[in-house]
Amino acid sequence: MKEIAHFSGKSASGLRRPDNQDRILTKKLAGGEILLAVADGMGGAAGGGLAAEIAVQFLDNGLRWDSLQSAILADALRAAGKKIASVSQANASLDGMGTTLTVVVVENGKACWAHVGDSRLYHFSAGGLTQVSRDHRFLQDLLDCGDVTLEELPHHPLRNVLDQCLGCSAMHPDSGSFRVTAGDLLLLTSDGVHDHVLRERMIELLRSPLSLEEIADTLIAEAKQAGSTDDLSAVLGRVTGRTRPTENS
Repeated sequence: MKEIAHFSGKSASGLRRPDNQDRILTKKLAGGEILLAVADGMGGAAGGGLAAEIAVQFLDNGLRWDSLQSAILADALRAAGKKIASVSQANASLDGMGTTLTVVVVENGKACWAHVGDSRLYHFSAGGLTQVSRDHRFLQDLLDCGDVTLEELPHHPLRNVLDQCLGCSAMHPDSGSFRVTAGDLLLLTSDGVHDHVLRERMIELLRSPLSLEEIADTLIAEAKQAGSTDDLSAVLGRVTGRTRPTENS
C-alpha cells in the first residue's frame, strides 16, 4: 500500500511586520508524492515577499522528475535562486532580496529534502525528534564549536545573519533522504517559530492528540507569546497507510 501523508500548514505575520514575507506550500504532486515547503523572504517588504513567492511558485509549477531524488530538489533550489537573482538585478528597488527555502517530498516510505537558509525540517518518529536540516547561519559554526550556546542564540546580535540564501551570490543547497514509517511526523518551520519555541515543547505537541492544524496554530501562538516579532510559519505532514491524502487533518 502506498504511504500517503496528511498535511497542514499555517503562516502569520510577525508582531512588528505589516506584511508576511513567509510563504508555505503543501500539495499532492501528479505522481502521488506529497510536497511540503517553507520559504522565509528577506530584503525589504516588497523584495522579501517576492523572493519567497518566486521560490514556492518554482516548486509548485516547475518541479518534474522520473524518480524521487534529492538531487532533483537541490537542482530546483539552484534554478529558483538564479531566477530570484535575475529579477533582483533587473530592478534596483529589489536589490538584495532573497529567501530561505526548505522542501521535503514524501512517497512510499521515503522522504527526500533540500534546504538553503535557516528555515528547518524536523523528523519526529519513535526515536524522537531529529533536526534534519542544518542552519546556514553565520553563527552556526560558532554554535557547533561551543563558542555560542543555544541559550545565547535568540539574543545574539548576529542571530539572523545568513551565510547563504536563494538569491545570494553563493548558494550550495544541502539535500538528502531518509526513511519514514506510518505514524512519523514531518515539521517545517521558519525561524520566527523555532527560535522561540523550545525543543521540548515541540516534542510535547507532536506527541499530543492535537490535529496537525491545531499543532501549527499552537506553535505560532506560543512563538508570539514568547516574543517572536518575525513572520511565523509551520507546516506538518503525518505519514499514514491510507490510500488518499487528506488536507488540514
